[in-house]
Amino acid sequence: MSDWVAVSQRPVRSAARAVMVNCALAAISVGLGATGATPQAVFKSQVDVVRVDVLALRHGAPVGGLRPSDFELRDNGVRQEIVSASIEEVPIEALLVLDTSKSITPDKARALREASSAFLDGLTARDRAGLLVFGGRPILMQAPTSDGGRLGRLLQAVEGRGSTALNDAVFAALRLRQPGDARGAVLVFTDGVDNVSWLSPGEVIEAGRRSDAIVHAVVVGRAGIDNALLHEITRGSGGDVWPAAWGPKLADAFRAVLDDLRSRYVLAYYPTDVATDGWHALDVKVRLRSVSITHRSGYYRGERR
Repeated sequence: MSDWVAVSQRPVRSAARAVMVNCALAAISVGLGATGATPQAVFKSQVDVVRVDVLALRHGAPVGGLRPSDFELRDNGVRQEIVSASIEEVPIEALLVLDTSKSITPDKARALREASSAFLDGLTARDRAGLLVFGGRPILMQAPTSDGGRLGRLLQAVEGRGSTALNDAVFAALRLRQPGDARGAVLVFTDGVDNVSWLSPGEVIEAGRRSDAIVHAVVVGRAGIDNALLHEITRGSGGDVWPAAWGPKLADAFRAVLDDLRSRYVLAYYPTDVATDGWHALDVKVRLRSVSITHRSGYYRGERR
């Protein structure tokens, strides 16, 4: 299987960094080809209907039964007409992004496999999931599939070795996501800090702004909890950072992420009186007292580079 070759992190000039980004994208495409999928390296620009995932909570519990009229949505400051607000029957397309660096001992690898299996066991026949692992480089083990048996077998090979290319792995996962009707999700697990990535946090954040995936991060240890990149990338996508611990609590965190995804509304609208291309800041409110909401900060219209 082809994978993404990584080098030791070092200062680079912007021109050299642009070359590295292009090389990284090319390597992602090669890796996908090895799994039988052949998506474009450049994102498509069709955004006729905009869909926004929104989590509505009251005292920490999901709020059901909301209608389009219960929400107010502004796109670049312009109020939009919400045509639907659905919470059920939205399939999930998730990519598990697992840290398999040398800090993952055999016992920890077993706990990580069990936590990942707990997430996969909660998926339905309409859902799809994939697997990307990273130590010193990201390796796409499986593009999103409904074949849970194959994913289970691939998980058995998870073991710790190498460094931690966290930035590169998150970037790869975001760029692998192809927009569609399914709810895109990236679940990142790590217990350490990046030490070998080619790409900077800023480039990963920009990839997140250009992706429709909700990013959640399950972290073990202080290094993960304090990781500014993970907090920014998850918050911008409407996701969250979930502190966890080794053992059963790790599986609990993976299940909690899936519960979060299942509890979200999808608000749909046709952009009106706003620019065709570029960045669109989103502001969503709910007309109910004591209800808080979480959603992505915005989206791009036009070609995703």
